[in-house]
Amino acid sequence: MMNYLQKSIFITFILSLSLTIVNADEIGMNVGVSHSPSGEYKLYSDDGSYKIESSGIPYSIYFLLGHAKFSFLNYQSMASTDSSSGCCRASAHIVTQMLSVSYQDVIQNFGDAKIYYSAGIGTIQSVGHYTYNYYSSEYDDYTIDYQGKTSEQFNFGPVLEFGFQNFQGRGFYGLGLTYIMENKVKYEYHTGIKKDESDDVDLGGHIISLISGIYF
Repeated sequence: MMNYLQKSIFITFILSLSLTIVNADEIGMNVGVSHSPSGEYKLYSDDGSYKIESSGIPYSIYFLLGHAKFSFLNYQSMASTDSSSGCCRASAHIVTQMLSVSYQDVIQNFGDAKIYYSAGIGTIQSVGHYTYNYYSSEYDDYTIDYQGKTSEQFNFGPVLEFGFQNFQGRGFYGLGLTYIMENKVKYEYHTGIKKDESDDVDLGGHIISLISGIYF
């Protein structure tokens, strides 16, 4: 059960969110159609890092009050490969969430459509799931499975977006391009008797999204 402090924080968050929705000029949602992570993950201690690939559909929800844009973004990625000897396979699955505050303005207004940009800063929280599988015809197979999260509470980094919106009554639809600038984090894994920390992992990249929402 939640203690008094947790209840107070939860109630404050709900009230703040309700106030934001009531006063918002615009509410929208982005659904990713393309996600290109820019980072790499070191899967083996005696080998180099491997490219991180997208492993899910990114999505975000945002509120716009004047020029202030408040966004929540969720995206998933992974890295995996077999060892050079063929005995092992390692993979890392990553789920990342970012809260950001940006300044948004219009680049060009066409009357029934607009091109805009937003620039701001976000903080990232991420969880990682590392799996190592060993296969052998002579010995028992085994699996190592670690779960962890970013070692720092806050991981700030710049975020930039360009978008196009076409108006339909009080609604709109369009296309957006979001750049998540380089944001290197470390993952802290609990291995039972100790804590292991990963090498730096860049969670940056860019996302192309379909946009829809309503104006008030």
